[in-house]
Amino acid sequence: MTLDTPHSTQPSRKRMRIAIVGLGVTIGLLIYAGLNYFGPSISSGTLNQIGSRIPISPETTIYTSPIDEHGFVNFNEAFYDEMEEGISPENNAAYGIVRAFGGRGDSGFVMKDVCEFLRIEPADENGHFFRSLTGYGEQVADWDSAEISSVYDDQDAAMTKPWSEVEYPRIAQWLEANASSMELIKESLKKPHYFVRRDSEGDGMVAILLDDIMQIRSVARYLNADAMRKCGEGDFDAAWKDILAIYRLGHLISHCPFLVERLVGHAIDGIASHATVAWLNALPDNYEGLSDKRDEIDRLPPLDSIKHGIHCERIIAIDSVISTLKGAESLELLDANAPAMLRHLSRSSLDWDHILRRLNEAYDSIENGFDLPTYADQKVAIAAQEERLKNFSAVSSKYYHPLTHAKWALLPGARRREASELVANIYLSLLLPSMEGIINIGPRSEGELGLVKIAFVMTEYRINNGHLPVTFDEAGLPTESTPITDHFDQQPFRIVPDGPDHVWIWQIGFDGVDDSVPAATHELASGDYGFRLGPLTEESETDDLDSHQEQESLSEPSGSPDTEESAKGDCVA
Repeated sequence: MTLDTPHSTQPSRKRMRIAIVGLGVTIGLLIYAGLNYFGPSISSGTLNQIGSRIPISPETTIYTSPIDEHGFVNFNEAFYDEMEEGISPENNAAYGIVRAFGGRGDSGFVMKDVCEFLRIEPADENGHFFRSLTGYGEQVADWDSAEISSVYDDQDAAMTKPWSEVEYPRIAQWLEANASSMELIKESLKKPHYFVRRDSEGDGMVAILLDDIMQIRSVARYLNADAMRKCGEGDFDAAWKDILAIYRLGHLISHCPFLVERLVGHAIDGIASHATVAWLNALPDNYEGLSDKRDEIDRLPPLDSIKHGIHCERIIAIDSVISTLKGAESLELLDANAPAMLRHLSRSSLDWDHILRRLNEAYDSIENGFDLPTYADQKVAIAAQEERLKNFSAVSSKYYHPLTHAKWALLPGARRREASELVANIYLSLLLPSMEGIINIGPRSEGELGLVKIAFVMTEYRINNGHLPVTFDEAGLPTESTPITDHFDQQPFRIVPDGPDHVWIWQIGFDGVDDSVPAATHELASGDYGFRLGPLTEESETDDLDSHQEQESLSEPSGSPDTEESAKGDCVA
């Protein structure tokens, strides 16, 4: 038996050796996986080390200069250098408009960066400068919150029909208090550009405030109410000058670089369109000079395309990506969960060239969609882009699966590829603006202006013939200068008589469905735009109020327009 003992221990020793080797391999794999998975983050190095890993090229960062001391592109400076080309004090309306604001925005605070750029000394808090209705009520008239809410109802009504000081004394008080500032603004509107440099104060371009643009919208509402007051006094030529100033203001702001600015510019143009129709309806039968007013509209520079604001959104998005790598918290302005997810990934192992290229490809897709020849084609292309973004939730769920992390720990190539794609989708979902609603703004604005031109022709027919035409053919339309095509479906605008003295004309809107019967209901279906044209009567004074308010809300950025948050430079909501 003793001779067999050594042989009996050999299997056990063999198993032990195998176990030791297996344990060693396992420990080695764990060390390998740990070093790979929990390696140094790109943000753990110095700013110079981080900056050296960022791919800089026209295909990734768009701008390749100026480069700061840490190797990062200064996007704020590069962007404004590009936008400022051709701008001078002689052609920049911002000098007079911001001076009329006392260097203060809609919030009431001094816009320090804007004032420094324009070399304007801000007015004293109690000084004389243009104030919005809220600003005037709080800072000058000492209205309480309930009274301010009530006076806004008065302002809405005062923008839709001729009125007198007896009807809306508080609106008249506000107009009078701002009259001298408004003259400076009107004079400035004769210049072709509105440009200011803004400072992100180190928080990335996404944090830039557009406080002056929110104040500019208040200027449009002032001019509208003032025009209707002058109509009530019978001074139709002076009223028209106010309306023309609204058009100039909207067209001016539509050329500003931020997407939010362009949306506000188009919304202001909508305010001008409604004011024009109210003015036309108020004209007496013996009014002369209508064709001259129509010529002034024809001479206006065109509204600039919403598409051109996408360039700014692209730069904001790229800047936000780089700011995240530098340790800034710019993405937390958009989504508090995204930075936490990114911190759990070893950012030094991610392919940032791929991430930035994916972001740019998405913006290319949006711009290409806007370039398609018809609205129907544009809508299909943008909807497809939106659908791709919706798939992000399925992709992001992969991050939380334990097998994903085990795979990434053992296979650095798979981790680099898959994690980079995941991060790219995070940025795409957070930073790409939703375009399905925005794609409608351009055709709607063009349709509004087309309807206004038709209204001029039909009102001139009324003045010359004593009654309105009830068909486009009777009015002699279309003509070369006044087409009647709806941009949404390429069909003629809709027209229907409403009693002996009025007609409704409208476009069908972005839903592509003509579901309005305004002659019967005295209102248009939601999404359609148009108006009731004809001599002003007690019945018709309020017909267009709801569609007027709806137009402003549809053409402006989402969120409350009177809050500081809505003035952010981004448009990601």
